[in-house]
Amino acid sequence: MPTPIITVRDVGVDLGGNPVLRDVGLTAVPGEIVAVIGANGAGKSTLLRCLAGLQSPASGELDVLGGPPRDDSAFWRDVVLVGDEPAWYPGLTVREHLELMRAVHTPPRLEVDAALGLFDLERRADASPLTLSTGQRQRLSLANALLRPSRLLLLDEPERGLDSTFRQHLATILREYATAGGTVIMATHDLRLAEATLARQIVLTDGHAADGRSGNEHMADGHPRSGHPGDGHPGNGRPRDEHPENGHPRDEHPGDRA
Repeated sequence: MPTPIITVRDVGVDLGGNPVLRDVGLTAVPGEIVAVIGANGAGKSTLLRCLAGLQSPASGELDVLGGPPRDDSAFWRDVVLVGDEPAWYPGLTVREHLELMRAVHTPPRLEVDAALGLFDLERRADASPLTLSTGQRQRLSLANALLRPSRLLLLDEPERGLDSTFRQHLATILREYATAGGTVIMATHDLRLAEATLARQIVLTDGHAADGRSGNEHMADGHPRSGHPGDGHPGNGRPRDEHPENGHPRDEHPGDRA
């Protein structure tokens, strides 16, 4: 059994006097993908922030890569967090953002042209990120994360804004990252994405964690089970389709990739 690179024991977090996480336990080993499933407000993002050293627990113990998570350069050399959309440099193009990431983090996992191709951004390489659709900006955030070397990916709703086709492609990318020895912890609403990555599922309910099914339990003849509209977005029966002009991200449509 590989030595865990993440060990969470009885972690509790209170925010504003309200318990958000209660006695949460979690382990993850190299090469594993763990999907943290739960409704909005269940504590998924808070757990990721704890693993990233950005939120101190009120109780319990956390061990990430051999010690307590910490917000310093040595820790962030091995850990990548994709959460809220980053602040883009208005004077830089998509390609230049990736080139900057490559220059800062060496040796890269991917060269810039390879990252542009993998995340279907070649035709927008010379555009400003500020002109991209929501889905394209999310793909750029993920390209930045996967271009640089790392041992641990922390992904907060990586499916945000992506169409169903690219979500399946993302599942392949994450499986390949894990096959190479990396570990992925992702908070997600998309059960089909969790299944397609063959992730071990942890279900958060009212701050408590319980083991869910592994991706292998959803496989038949080597293929994920068929999904139904709304599987990826519990409770609404349909994929999210919000519009940026209303101040909310919308899901990407195939035409957004042009």
